[in-house]
Amino acid sequence: MARKIPGPYVPMSIHFDRDPAVLGLSLAAETVYQRALRWSKETRTGGVVPKDCLVMLSRRVPNIKAVATELVAAGLWGDEAKFHTIRSFHKWNMDEGDFEEYTTEKSRAGALGSHKRWHAGRDKSLPDSCGYCAADRLGLDVGDDFDPAAALNAWADKADR
Repeated sequence: MARKIPGPYVPMSIHFDRDPAVLGLSLAAETVYQRALRWSKETRTGGVVPKDCLVMLSRRVPNIKAVATELVAAGLWGDEAKFHTIRSFHKWNMDEGDFEEYTTEKSRAGALGSHKRWHAGRDKSLPDSCGYCAADRLGLDVGDDFDPAAALNAWADKADR
C-alpha cells in the first residue's frame, strides 16, 4: 500500500550498489557521496557542493580531500575550481526553477479545488480569503496563468480605498 512521503527526499536507485562507478569506491567515498546528495537537496544547491563545505560532509571520514578526489576519479563528481558537481543530480531531482513552478501549480490546484468544493454553486463567496471568489467579484479572467494570491491582493487594495 502506497503512503504519502512525509517530507523531502533524495531518490536513489535500488541498483546504486551495482553502478560500475560505485563498485570500486571506498566506504568513506560512498558515505560522503550519499551525504552530499542529501545536503544538496536540503540546501537546494542543485547538485553543487562548494569545496569549502566538504568539511560538513566529512563527519568521521578522514582525509576528505582524498575522498573528493576518489569521487571525481570515479566520475561521480565533477571538479570545478571552487566546487564539485554531483553527476546525475538533475536526472532525479528538480532544479530550483522547476521546483518553484511545481509548488506554485500544486498551490493553485489546491485553491481551485477548495473553491469548487466550498464556494462555487453554494452562494458562498469569500473574497477576503479565496482568490477565485475575489477574481469573480473583480471580474478577472481565471485562465491558465491565474494567480489566486494576486487576486486576493487586488481585492484587499480595492477594500482599502
